[in-house]
Amino acid sequence: MAIIAGTIVGFANDTRESIRKMLQQIRSLLPDAIYVQYITPYPKTKLREEMLAAGLVVNKDDLE
Repeated sequence: MAIIAGTIVGFANDTRESIRKMLQQIRSLLPDAIYVQYITPYPKTKLREEMLAAGLVVNKDDLE
C-alpha cells in the first residue's frame, strides 16, 4: 500500500509562489509519491466554457 498525494495546478489565481507553497505542504505529509496534474478544460464541461470565454484555450478545435 502506498500514499499518493495529488493536486491540480494551472488555475487563474495560481502563482509560482502559491504552487511552491502547496508542494511544500504536500511534501510535509511525507507521501510515497506526488502526482501533479495541469488543469484540463475537457469538452462539454463548464470549465471549458469558462476558459473559452476568457480566451484561455489555445487549441480550441484540436481535442487530441
